[in-house]
Amino acid sequence: MKAATGRFLRLPAFSVVLAVACNGDQSVSPPNAGPSMRGSAATMGAALVPFSNGDVIHACVLNSGLVKVVGEGETCPAGQTALQWNVAGESGVSGYEVVRADFEVAAGGFLREFLACPAGKVVLGGGAQVAGEGTANFHTVLQESTPATLGGGAQSGWLVAIRNDDTAAHTIAVSATCASMS
Repeated sequence: MKAATGRFLRLPAFSVVLAVACNGDQSVSPPNAGPSMRGSAATMGAALVPFSNGDVIHACVLNSGLVKVVGEGETCPAGQTALQWNVAGESGVSGYEVVRADFEVAAGGFLREFLACPAGKVVLGGGAQVAGEGTANFHTVLQESTPATLGGGAQSGWLVAIRNDDTAAHTIAVSATCASMS
């Protein structure tokens, strides 16, 4: 195995990244940056690259925008800017789930219900429907359907208010789409 020299990447670890190797001293842009390879001899493919500092990739960016991956602790030459990013990527949404609860609403009855997300999750959306009766005019009137919180924002969920103007009882399914945000 060859150590990182500016043109080669070490390969003895298990983290997969897209790597580019060039003959000579040419650099290349990341694959989504378009056709900006210089020179005629370049190869692109997957490589295993070691990460010893919390899975952080270190690179130098030339004024032209070309990026060269470097080893941890290596300084970028004059005219280049140091860049680092986390292998795990940006924070975002995880643990997506839909929670649902069914409520029986009597003829002429009214339902106003808060459906809570599991602890630590926030609501992304929600709603209500007449459940298990097919498609028809059920003479129900949706009066509220909105994201809401309880306890000063401690509990996130979906709030529904629905009136049953029918002569028969209906099962109303309230649902909330919840996820963890990081």
